[in-house]
Amino acid sequence: MGVLLTDRGSEFSDPLAIERSCLEPGKRRCRVFYCDPLAPGQKGACERNHSELRRILPKGRSDFDAPTCADLAVTASHVNSYPRAALGGRCPVDAARALLPEGFVDLPGVVKVPLEEVVLRPSLLPHAVDR
Repeated sequence: MGVLLTDRGSEFSDPLAIERSCLEPGKRRCRVFYCDPLAPGQKGACERNHSELRRILPKGRSDFDAPTCADLAVTASHVNSYPRAALGGRCPVDAARALLPEGFVDLPGVVKVPLEEVVLRPSLLPHAVDR
C-alpha cells in the first residue's frame, strides 16, 4: 500500500516508523497521512471496516494482543466477504480482486467466505474476547 490514511490515534503516533520498510533498510514502504480531527468522514470506508471489526472484537471486551495471524486472516475474510452498498452490492474481497494483481488479496490468508457463513460476532474468535 503506497498510502495510509488514518486518524491521530496513539497507535499511529510514529509515522516515520510506520513508513519505514523492514524488508529494505533505509527505504520507505508507504506514506502516512492524517485526517482532520473530528472528521471521520474523510476516511469513510476505513470507518466502515472499523465498525465491522468492532462487531467481532468489541471495545472494552477484546484483547487485541490475543488474536494470532490466523485469527486476523479469519477476521479479515469474514469482514471483507460481507457485501457493501458502496461497492454496488459486491463484497470488498471481490472488489479488491478486480483491481489488484492476481494473488495479492490471498497473500495474508484472506479468502472469500460464502455470505451464509459470514460471522460478524465475537463468537468468530471466542478465545480472543473477555480476557
